[in-house]
Amino acid sequence: MVSQFPTFQFPNFEVQTYFVVPHNRLPLKDTTLGNETISTFIDTGSLVSLIREEVSTKIVEQQKFSKKCNILFGISKSQVLTKGSFEHNFIIDEDHYSLTWHDVSNEHLNFEAIIGPDILEQASLKFHKYEVKKLSRSEREHSP
Repeated sequence: MVSQFPTFQFPNFEVQTYFVVPHNRLPLKDTTLGNETISTFIDTGSLVSLIREEVSTKIVEQQKFSKKCNILFGISKSQVLTKGSFEHNFIIDEDHYSLTWHDVSNEHLNFEAIIGPDILEQASLKFHKYEVKKLSRSEREHSP
């Protein structure tokens, strides 16, 4: 996650500088998958939900993974190959959800898991600067 920093002017260009927000300021949510409780980063800019291999192996047997792997592209043309995927139920704030998790090597993910935008089909969430909150029933009824 990045935050905007001062803007600098160069001839014929406008350059904006960004800095990375420390992990302790990111909107992490405690998430329970099976018997494991992990910290997940909710990132609606990610195309898929990702989970570190060291976490996934505690939750699901490898033979239950799909045999379909994906290549994820990122900044500077970096590439990460997923090791398969699996669907699994999980709990956030006592609410139950289900997502397809894409397994990646530990060194390719700075978080235990990243929840992508597919959560928005199941949950009503409110994003604040440094936190993610579930919308209350009255907030859901009065939102556009």
